[in-house]
Amino acid sequence: GIIQFANNTNPHLDSGYTTDDNARALMACIKYYHHFKDVSKLNQIKIYLNYLNHVQQFDGRILNYVNKDKTLDKERWTEDAHGRALWSLGTLLATPNLPQEIKSKAQELFKKALLPLRNFTSPRAIAFSIIGISQYQERTNNQENLQTIIELTERLISHYKDNSTQEWKWFEKYLTYSNSKLTEAMFHAYQTTNNEKYLEIAEESLNFLNSITFEEDIFVPIGQQGWYLKDGKRAYFDQQPVDVASMVQTLITANKITNKDEYMDLALNTFEWFLGKNSLKQIVYN
Repeated sequence: GIIQFANNTNPHLDSGYTTDDNARALMACIKYYHHFKDVSKLNQIKIYLNYLNHVQQFDGRILNYVNKDKTLDKERWTEDAHGRALWSLGTLLATPNLPQEIKSKAQELFKKALLPLRNFTSPRAIAFSIIGISQYQERTNNQENLQTIIELTERLISHYKDNSTQEWKWFEKYLTYSNSKLTEAMFHAYQTTNNEKYLEIAEESLNFLNSITFEEDIFVPIGQQGWYLKDGKRAYFDQQPVDVASMVQTLITANKITNKDEYMDLALNTFEWFLGKNSLKQIVYN
């Protein structure tokens, strides 16, 4: 699979491998293959899919860490990594024209990965799972998957009700990384179920997040050195590219589902963070 860290373009082998990164790599290659029909990407897709197969346990849990010697770390399991893996599998299953052998293996892993969801409490893991299952559901009409989406979405809404106030319309008492994925999950859930309540919370929470992360027409993601706790001060640095990419995806999803041009305008604005429209006016994209 793909190595976890690198110094510029030099792989840092001692960092080992993670499901987080291999799931991201799987999604990137799937999208690239879908757009460009580049068959050379099929081998990479198989590698990243085999990684998920290697780390999935009998009970369906998808573990995260593999050491540099390819030893699986069975002590550290995170809901977020599992949810991200499920998201990548849903993306694969929703993508047409992939070879059947790849689809069959992904289907097997996906079905087993649904089992641990009943105990999930992490809002991000729930959101990642909703996105993945919803993408797959858009290509199928599976009643069990639909019911899972509804159950997970209601769980996410319970987080929203517990933490949301007039001034703080959010799912948690803090903003950390890839925040927009929580609201994106609500958009996907609405698209799958046509439940207007889901759309209302999706837009309400996204508008709140926009009010926090756009300053003077510049996208300013929450800094990881302190994050932003409710009633506290938000951190401005370090800003992470993963937050920017997540926000671009969320805003494009919001635009597609609502047909509101303002979301696409914000998506393009956010993407320009990579090109120098950011707090330090630095080009991030190499």
